[in-house]
Amino acid sequence: MTNPIEAKLRKELRIGKYFSSKDTVYLLNDGSKEYAVLKYLLDKIFNKRLDINEIKAFPSKTQKEVLVGWNMDREINEKLDCFLKNKEFPKEKGIRLMKHVPEEFIERFAKQNKLKFKPKKEKKNKIIEEMHKRHPQTKFSLLKSFEYIQEELVK
Repeated sequence: MTNPIEAKLRKELRIGKYFSSKDTVYLLNDGSKEYAVLKYLLDKIFNKRLDINEIKAFPSKTQKEVLVGWNMDREINEKLDCFLKNKEFPKEKGIRLMKHVPEEFIERFAKQNKLKFKPKKEKKNKIIEEMHKRHPQTKFSLLKSFEYIQEELVK
């Protein structure tokens, strides 16, 4: 039985068609829990057939081909910050396969599977966290709204 994070990752891989199991992919190793979970799940999904090269920084030419450990909270904070400051949404660096997965799911999964990572204090938006406590679907709704806005801006 697959867990919710694996299910979301499989869906993102299926919809995005970013690469096949025969490809070589680059995974940004920043030591975060997102990196640890993404590496663990990619190995599990592809049965270690996927050639994963770990890198410490973005190479200048292949930015789109680099997998980045990311989460929903980071995505929302980044977009909300730009939205409130009336700035353009930044161009996404790399492929963010777990941008639809909340940080608390990733943290719980990493601890359950005893994955090693460097604990890092993430900047949280107090308003969003308070809303999310009262209305658990807030983060999902915000992310979907920002994705819609971004699509409309591209048109």
